[in-house]
Amino acid sequence: MDITKLNSYLKSKNISVIEMAKDIGITKQALFFKLQGKRKFKADELCKIAIYTHMTSDEILDIFFDRKVTKCGNALPV
Repeated sequence: MDITKLNSYLKSKNISVIEMAKDIGITKQALFFKLQGKRKFKADELCKIAIYTHMTSDEILDIFFDRKVTKCGNALPV
């Protein structure tokens, strides 16, 4: 997960973090902590953010997932 990319994405789309927190069902304080990297997002929260912001599949992959997939300890480029 790339917190910097997520923050930049939200800013570029003029998305209100306070409104988004309310609409996806978490407190604004919890969302602020997560956007600062102080807490981790849950999988369902990431899904809600992607739906709320109308992210494309490429944006989801770029922001929420690392570019490497590991299998049996070996890193493979995606």
